[in-house]
Amino acid sequence: MVNLCRKTGVHGALALDRTNAKFVRRYATMERLAAAHGKSLPDLSLEEQDFYWDAVKRGEKVD
Repeated sequence: MVNLCRKTGVHGALALDRTNAKFVRRYATMERLAAAHGKSLPDLSLEEQDFYWDAVKRGEKVD
């Protein structure tokens, strides 16, 4: 991955930080959506969690 970043001119650490921040933001939004429906993420099946994940992704602007 590091070599790919070098070849493409991407700053690897910065890209990783941004990706991690995006994941944390999406997960927090998933938790809020589930709570708004009276549910807790750890109690949901993987399929239900995927539903919320996909909903969050659809609601975001394209980067």
